[in-house]
Amino acid sequence: KQDYVIGYVLGSQWSGSSKPLTYTQMASARNLKVLLPLAPASADQIITDVAVYLNLMQPVNGLQDQLLNGAWTLAQLKGNTMSPSAQNGGIQTFDPNTGATLGWNVGWSVASSVASINNDLANTGRTIEIDLTTTSSSDNTLGVNVDGQVGFSVGSWLEFSTEASASYDMSRTSGTSTECSVSIVYAGYSMVPLAPTPWQQATNVGFYAPDPVAQAVANSGQDVTGFQFLSAPPYRLGPVADGGNFGVLTNLLVANYPTITITYEHADYATFAQSWDEKVSGNLTLFGFIKLGSFSQGAYGSTVTSSTDNSSFTITFSASPEVTAVPQNQKTAYVVGAAVANPGVTH
Repeated sequence: KQDYVIGYVLGSQWSGSSKPLTYTQMASARNLKVLLPLAPASADQIITDVAVYLNLMQPVNGLQDQLLNGAWTLAQLKGNTMSPSAQNGGIQTFDPNTGATLGWNVGWSVASSVASINNDLANTGRTIEIDLTTTSSSDNTLGVNVDGQVGFSVGSWLEFSTEASASYDMSRTSGTSTECSVSIVYAGYSMVPLAPTPWQQATNVGFYAPDPVAQAVANSGQDVTGFQFLSAPPYRLGPVADGGNFGVLTNLLVANYPTITITYEHADYATFAQSWDEKVSGNLTLFGFIKLGSFSQGAYGSTVTSSTDNSSFTITFSASPEVTAVPQNQKTAYVVGAAVANPGVTH
């Protein structure tokens, strides 16, 4: 109770300081009352008693300072994270369809302007290309090799879902083949730096301060001063390379929707052409879990090119006009990859 009165009432409320006065500051003051301009007129006896107490506690004031500062820091970070506002650096989002403002969220900044990102995406001469080959594998799976390297096995590598709820597995649809070469081309891309708003102690603006997490990770299982986890967190706080799953986005690599070109070998074009409709649009799913578009009217359309014989043909999926001809606030780009920083990793 004494520590609460000294640390919170005197050090914070009566001092009027944005950061609480430390025990050491109060103990070493020639006139403690001068440091407490907001103290009520009837507080003289309390201030006198506290000065005596602080003098007696001088040997442990340093430890008390650390406890007070640590508790205050965590309280500010938790408050700013749980209740973001304009005053503590939060940002307000809006509905891209109606323009109506929504609630407050913790602050993030994007270093690239919308115009800069649009310019990057419009530069379709810059491309990212991924080449795949697929072959039959055991247990009804497909072997996928990426850029000529040793690959992996999947149940389905590309699925085309149409507005009419029809679904086509592009390696098992009538007339196709499990043996094909694939080109995935992202024409126009942009690297977008992101950053959470860092916590500024002097102004209590922002929410992101990785030091307490890093300290708690480093101090885990050790009888040392500093931040500690009271209970084991539900995350793996190590590096991503070691399976860590607690990270903060620092960069997003975004691009226009990719164009996917599939060239089938040992196929049957005549059979395929009977069931395929190039006028139908839909959405693509890569490797069973990577969504290449979720537009309600279908993000992709297709064109088919036959060869001189019936055993090979090429189908190309490209973004539908509906995806690109939308208002600015409703435009989306495809996320190719991301970079993260791990607050729990200090090296």
